[in-house]
Amino acid sequence: MSITVEYYFRSSLPLPELAAQIAAPLGCHLPLENALLLGTRLTLGRCTEENDGELAFEAYNYELVLRTRGRHFRATLIPNMLSVVRVLQELFGYSGMLVYDLAILLAKYDEEFVDTLSGTSLSDYMAHLTAVRYRMPEGSP
Repeated sequence: MSITVEYYFRSSLPLPELAAQIAAPLGCHLPLENALLLGTRLTLGRCTEENDGELAFEAYNYELVLRTRGRHFRATLIPNMLSVVRVLQELFGYSGMLVYDLAILLAKYDEEFVDTLSGTSLSDYMAHLTAVRYRMPEGSP
């Protein structure tokens, strides 16, 4: 069974240009479709999900997904994605929404990159990681 963590964000770039922009800083090769990133699979694509309660998917046009199937990398899935989000925020100004397994809102970043759910940001990594893990379902990595 695979587990995913998704980051939804908005960019005005076409998909090929966006992929080229973010691949190198993430240490990945193009295409960003099942690219290997620290033992997980990273995929960049268009967001096609419909809004679902507090999950406002339609506010975003892109999704970046980290997926793992094996138990070995489940514990690093959230820290890896938070690192990816930090790169997207710092280098390119992409704020967005962090979701676990297409179902649980973990964080929603405003223009200042503050998580509106917890009041924390990736500037204080440990506090933000704790806040995000608190929103995870019981027994998850």
